Amino acid sequence: MATALAAQLAKIAANSKSILDVKAQKAAHSKSLIFEPRVAAVQSYQTLYGICREGFDELCHLDARFVPFGTTIFSEQSQDEDRTQMTASENEELDKKIASFLHLVGARLRLMPAIKAVEWLVRRFRIHEFDSTTLLSTFLPYHTIPAFVTLLSILPSDLPNLYIFLDPYAKSLTPPPRAIFVHRAIHNAEFLTALSMYTLDACRAQQHYPALISFWAGIMTEAVNGRIDRMRSGRSAVQKSNDQSLFLLIGPTLSDALVMSKVPSLQIACYMVITVYVAKGNLDDGTISALMEQLVAGWTVESLRPGLICLSVLAQYRSAKQMSAKVTKALLKVKNLPDLLTDIGKEHDLGKLANGLCLALIDRIYKKGDSRGLPLIEPLLLASVLSQQQAGVIFKSLLLAAYKLDDQVDEGGEIRKDLASTIIRLSQAESDIRAIFTQAINDTEVDLDELEMRLDIQIRPRLLPAQPGEDVEMEESAINQTQVESLEAMIERASTLQTQAVSSCLKSSSLDIFGDLCSIYLSSLMEPSHIEIFDKIPSLHREEANKAPFYFSFLVRIWCGPYPTLARAGALGLAKNRLKEDDRINVDYQAILPYGIAALNDPSKRVRQAAADLIAVLGSFYMDTMATAYRWGKETLYEKTDALEWMSPDTCQKFLRAILLPSLEECVLNADYIGEITNSALNIGSRSAAEVPQSDKKSRLSHSVCLSQVKNISGTSRTQLLLPLLQQWTSLSAEKATHLCLLEKIEEAVVDKNSLEVLLPNENEGLEFLLNAVQTPDLLSRRSFLHAAFLRIRDLWPKTLEPSAKMADEPPPGKRRRTSSSETHRGLGTQATPEISATLKQVTFVLQLVEGSNPEQHPELLNALFNTLSELQHFRVLVGSELGYLQSLVLRSLLAMVPAYKDNAGLTIDSTGGHGDLLVNCIQKSSSPAVQSTALLLVASLAKVAPGLVLNSVMPIFTQMGTSVLRQSDDYSAHVINQTVKEVVPPLIQSLRKGKVSPLAGSSELLLSFVTAYEHIPSHRRLGLFVSLVETLDAKDFLFALLGMLINMYGPTDQVLSFATEVFNYFSVEIQLQSLIQLLNLIGDIFQPRPTISAVLLGTPDQSERDPEKIGLSELTLLPRLLSSTKLTTHISRLAERDDMEASKIRELYSTLLEDLLLLADSLKQRKSLYSCCGDSLSKLLNLLSIGEFIKAVETLLDRPDAILRRKVLKAVEVRIDQESQADGNSRAALLAFLPQLTAIIRVSGDVLYKHIAVGCVDKISEKYGKKDPEAVAAAASTIAGDKCLGQGDLQLRIMALLCLASLVDVLQDGIVPVLPSAIPKALSYISESFADGNRLPELHNAGYAFITALAQYLPYMLSGSYLEQIFAVSSTSAKSRMGGESSDARIQCLQFIAKQVEAKTMFVALEKSLATYTDAGHAATREYLNVLGVALDKHPKASISRNSAVLSSILLNALDLRRVLRSRNDVDSEFVRHIGQIEEIVNGVALKMVYKLNDATFRPIFSQLMEWSMAVPKKATSERNLRLLSVYGFLLAFFGNLKSIVTSYATYVVESTVNVLKTTNPASAEEHELWRKALQVLAQCFEHDQDEFWQAPAHFSAVAPVLIAQFAYAPSADLTKDLIPAIAELAGTADSQEHQKELNTSLLKTLRSEQAQVRLAVVKCQQALTDKLGEEWLSMLPEMLPYISELQEDDDEDVERETNRWIVGIETVLGESLDAMLQ
Repeated sequence: MATALAAQLAKIAANSKSILDVKAQKAAHSKSLIFEPRVAAVQSYQTLYGICREGFDELCHLDARFVPFGTTIFSEQSQDEDRTQMTASENEELDKKIASFLHLVGARLRLMPAIKAVEWLVRRFRIHEFDSTTLLSTFLPYHTIPAFVTLLSILPSDLPNLYIFLDPYAKSLTPPPRAIFVHRAIHNAEFLTALSMYTLDACRAQQHYPALISFWAGIMTEAVNGRIDRMRSGRSAVQKSNDQSLFLLIGPTLSDALVMSKVPSLQIACYMVITVYVAKGNLDDGTISALMEQLVAGWTVESLRPGLICLSVLAQYRSAKQMSAKVTKALLKVKNLPDLLTDIGKEHDLGKLANGLCLALIDRIYKKGDSRGLPLIEPLLLASVLSQQQAGVIFKSLLLAAYKLDDQVDEGGEIRKDLASTIIRLSQAESDIRAIFTQAINDTEVDLDELEMRLDIQIRPRLLPAQPGEDVEMEESAINQTQVESLEAMIERASTLQTQAVSSCLKSSSLDIFGDLCSIYLSSLMEPSHIEIFDKIPSLHREEANKAPFYFSFLVRIWCGPYPTLARAGALGLAKNRLKEDDRINVDYQAILPYGIAALNDPSKRVRQAAADLIAVLGSFYMDTMATAYRWGKETLYEKTDALEWMSPDTCQKFLRAILLPSLEECVLNADYIGEITNSALNIGSRSAAEVPQSDKKSRLSHSVCLSQVKNISGTSRTQLLLPLLQQWTSLSAEKATHLCLLEKIEEAVVDKNSLEVLLPNENEGLEFLLNAVQTPDLLSRRSFLHAAFLRIRDLWPKTLEPSAKMADEPPPGKRRRTSSSETHRGLGTQATPEISATLKQVTFVLQLVEGSNPEQHPELLNALFNTLSELQHFRVLVGSELGYLQSLVLRSLLAMVPAYKDNAGLTIDSTGGHGDLLVNCIQKSSSPAVQSTALLLVASLAKVAPGLVLNSVMPIFTQMGTSVLRQSDDYSAHVINQTVKEVVPPLIQSLRKGKVSPLAGSSELLLSFVTAYEHIPSHRRLGLFVSLVETLDAKDFLFALLGMLINMYGPTDQVLSFATEVFNYFSVEIQLQSLIQLLNLIGDIFQPRPTISAVLLGTPDQSERDPEKIGLSELTLLPRLLSSTKLTTHISRLAERDDMEASKIRELYSTLLEDLLLLADSLKQRKSLYSCCGDSLSKLLNLLSIGEFIKAVETLLDRPDAILRRKVLKAVEVRIDQESQADGNSRAALLAFLPQLTAIIRVSGDVLYKHIAVGCVDKISEKYGKKDPEAVAAAASTIAGDKCLGQGDLQLRIMALLCLASLVDVLQDGIVPVLPSAIPKALSYISESFADGNRLPELHNAGYAFITALAQYLPYMLSGSYLEQIFAVSSTSAKSRMGGESSDARIQCLQFIAKQVEAKTMFVALEKSLATYTDAGHAATREYLNVLGVALDKHPKASISRNSAVLSSILLNALDLRRVLRSRNDVDSEFVRHIGQIEEIVNGVALKMVYKLNDATFRPIFSQLMEWSMAVPKKATSERNLRLLSVYGFLLAFFGNLKSIVTSYATYVVESTVNVLKTTNPASAEEHELWRKALQVLAQCFEHDQDEFWQAPAHFSAVAPVLIAQFAYAPSADLTKDLIPAIAELAGTADSQEHQKELNTSLLKTLRSEQAQVRLAVVKCQQALTDKLGEEWLSMLPEMLPYISELQEDDDEDVERETNRWIVGIETVLGESLDAMLQ
């Protein structure tokens, strides 16, 4: 018993909530959302109620709906209530109130007052235990905030089953992720239902809020998506059951939510759920339709657009059928539905929705007589919302509805009238809709003629002509006018139209009149009486129709146009009736005949019948012969009538009686029959055609409208007649052609095809036109026409080529080409007689037989073939043809036979036949490359076998080669040339050597032929060809001649010189030197009284035609180029080191060359240009030697008295120095040994140009080798810096000396110190001279700075204070001169080197002394000064900066005083004043660099001094004081803005000054406004970066706050929003004290009572800024503000009222609730 009793007692104790368990009660009391458990455990309910009631009261201020709870769960009595002591009914009532409060407070759980209020419910009513489900549901949307984790921590351990899944997160005190709720909703229907019910309850009670709906929508959507995926099954029955269970789960929720019209956001959330449900679920049409009906049942204006989007999505998953009646009615009630759907259709597919709606609306039209949907259908079709297929279905439905409408449904005809109007507008729409409508008409089986009659309209498109560019709105208004205007009014209006009887509606000028009359005609078709009235209106000129064309041309245009059958047939009937009248006697109406024939081809039988009746009437006119008849329309029917061909009356009679009239019945039955009989009649034979006059033939052809099978009539072809039509159509642009086709309602491709049918095979004119046309760029845009044109060409081509078969028996084209006549003979105009032709045929046969029978095996035919070749020359003249083919046959056979004569001594060639001359004739007279090449090969072959035959004639051959074969680029021609040269030249030279003539002179013509052909020889073959020629001739004797002739003929151009050098380099050094010697001899021969070899090679002996100086100059220009040859230089340097026979030979040749060159130079002294070229050649020649030998040669040459020669030699030394290697010991020794001679030249020589070169040599030798021997270079430095060099007056010499000294500083360094006392003053003096007195000598300027830069870099200690001051003074003047470019770069670089290298104290003292100098020089110089100071501050360490802080502070003060000093001067530099702001920015940056390198102990006195100095201006000098303060405050702004919180304490020195500035300056003054702004900006920076609570100190705060508030008085004259308001906002933010903020707020509120609207406006903007910056912290004083806000809302000034409203919006944004209730 004891054990059982103990168990029962334990169970009771576990579940007991007795107040006797003090420990448990204390633990329960410690559960809190706000306080720590240890704090909460000791709190009394009275204390707790005070805290929580404060939060509840704040909620009541935010939302009045909380007020009723103040008398229940938040009343004073609630402190004593204990729900454990309440009855069940009382607890149930309490739960309802708690649930209602939680629903309402859920929107504000992010606010602390809401948490406080919930805290009371937790602590007093223990809702976390008794109402945990509702509490958790309330907090779920905020599961990511810390309050949710706190809530989990106080929940009991046994969570409700609905939220048991949160147990792990409650234990770990971590916020649950959103995915856990989604997972729970997918797998637990109870959770999803509970969440939905909570949301719906809140919405029903109007206690919903965005966070709740957004959370529910997301969970619900993902749950539906997940459940659909989870419930998929392959078994249809199971799947159907799953779908049904899901629908039962979410259906009730969606049903309730969709009808909550007061909660549009919930409806929109449901749309998202439905969209996912329908898209993922396989629903039937019934379910989707039910959802659609439920959706439209409760939508509102706010949810309309999302609802339509959802509706469109649902329609996508539903069959393509009409909407249900409920959905349709709901959509009909929507205002501006077409515009709304069109707008939505830009982003979403509305095709099925619009299709179903249109079908439903059309169904209502003919079933219920409800035409309200027509205004919806039309814009949906025009807006391209529907696809083409859907639009076609709608069109068909409209036509069927129109056909089905009867009087039972539409008694008054109003619906049919509306439907007709809609159909007309759609048929006339200028868009793709018209094409779809046309296709729908063709596909519909409705009798459209009957339908047109029933609706009293014309459905099929008609033409209402309009001029291009006509206003669309005018056209629409005209259509609307036609629809509403009565027929009587239209006819009356038509009667007033001004028309002329002689006008024609077939002219383009009549389109407007025709359009008006046409519209009236179409409107009168339905009643015969109306037609009769229309037919009689004066504008038609019916009475004058027999003489004037207007009436009949109007009717012709109707029946041939795209109009209804009724209109076309009616027009034919009117024409027939008018023709039957009596006044048509002796009138020839054949102009109407083509249009009548065209009507017989009409697809409508009714029209064909009317046309047949018309032609029958026309035929009756021609039963009797008309002698003289008036031709109707001859002159006025068309715009151009001159080219018209008219048939005679007899021909018309025959055509009608024999062809048309007998076939009219068949034409009525078959539309194509008229084409067959017309073509059959026109394609007549020659016998019958001969009986018809030519004019009648053309007129019959031109009158025919079915010409596709008609080719010609007795010589007049279809192409000849209709080609102008094709030309006109081809000339149109793509846009124009398309426009015309649209006007006439015909397909452009059909017109393209038919227009090209006018072309016939073998009609050259037409084919040439077409082939030219397809190549024009203009047709590229007309792709359809191009396609048709190429198809037509393809069809015509086989027929065009048929006549070429007749030429099959002629020789092949290749043979004809080879036997074509030359230009020479072609001019003779001779023709071969039959006998000669027969002979040539025989010769051709024989020669072809010989060539094909291995001629090399029949050498005995050689002489006979030469005779044949000779005879061919005679035949060539007789027949006027070159007979190239026959000559080639002979030459190829001869070429094959010649080698046999070399191998067989028994065979001999007849030497008396003149074979050489014959071959020369072939080569010269033939223009065929094949003949020339074969002949040349034959000459080369004969030169080996029998040279005597060809040597006497060889020179003309080479001359001819120069104009023919040498210019060919093919490999065969190259082979011919090589063989000719190789085989002909050696025997030629050998024969010349045996004779009395010099080989060189004898071969001059040969060389000349090749040189002449040089520029025509392909570039890739030139080198090989000329090298081969020279090698064959012997390079020792002929190389120089070839080079000399090339230069003489083409001049010393770069191309020729390069080519000559390439040829020259190909040969050995020995041959090169020999050729150079020969070339010098050739040049010397030019200037002889009686030139010999030069006259042969370079010109004629006739002195009057020769210019020796010009020729010699060209040749001498070649010499230096050849001596610069890399190959020659390399080989000579190698051979000079050897001591063998070859080296000796080279030295001998070199000596001879040097001697000859010097002799030539001596002989040409009087010719300046030639002598200069000799000097160039000499320097190049000297460079061929090693440096040692070269220097020896130079020393000898420098002793010569000729100054020009000395300069050139020394210049060669300078160039040679650059080429020598620095590591070469021989070069170093030789050149350093040469230095004394160079310094001697500088000291002694009076030739300035000579000195220039010497200084350059010293500079280069010193730079390259000076460090190896400083003593040798030091002597040269002394000379350079002396009076004989640097002290000279020549500008270039000074420049070179300064640059040389700059190099010597680097080389000698300390060794150059002795020369600096004289060099530095001169350098500074020259720098000053470079820009003095308007001079601009940038090179001297830059050279001087280069020297100073070198000193700063290598010897900075030499730049003492005095030197620095001079340098700065010169530099300031240089900067003022603004030389720019490289000069500025040189100066700045020099000063930066000085700033970096010179000792700190020296540098800063010099800068301090130079500041005034720089400021006097202008703003540009001052910039440079400050930049140099900045570089010095960057370079030197902190210790150096600290030691020189006094000097630097002086520089800073003087720099900050620039603004004041500039304004105080008498001669104010306006340019400097304009740039003073930029200068001060640089000053501030430099000052900060100094500050960064100073510690607080060093800089604080400087700062204090700065602030004292800023005020140390006499009080009377207000302007000067303000100018200094403006500069100082600019520095303070940069100082506090960059160093921020580090220097907050420095504000102590600023407060007094700033307050004084704000009190004394007037921002309305332009001069003081900037200072006032800077002071406010400085304060704002100090406030913003205060991290030390500096401004919270009452002394500091009280010092600035009243002054700042007082600045609002300047609101009428200054903009306070940029500076004052931000400063006050920063002060309020940094003075993080409720007292300070309240003080500020009180002062601001007092200022709101100002009488000036601008002041009130500025304060309101300040309050806005404070609200935005401080938020709830500032709005804690909202109760004080509310009365003022209420007053401001009714302020007299609109701007104040507007800004007050913005302030209210800002407050509401921060608080999250409206102020309306508080402001009431």
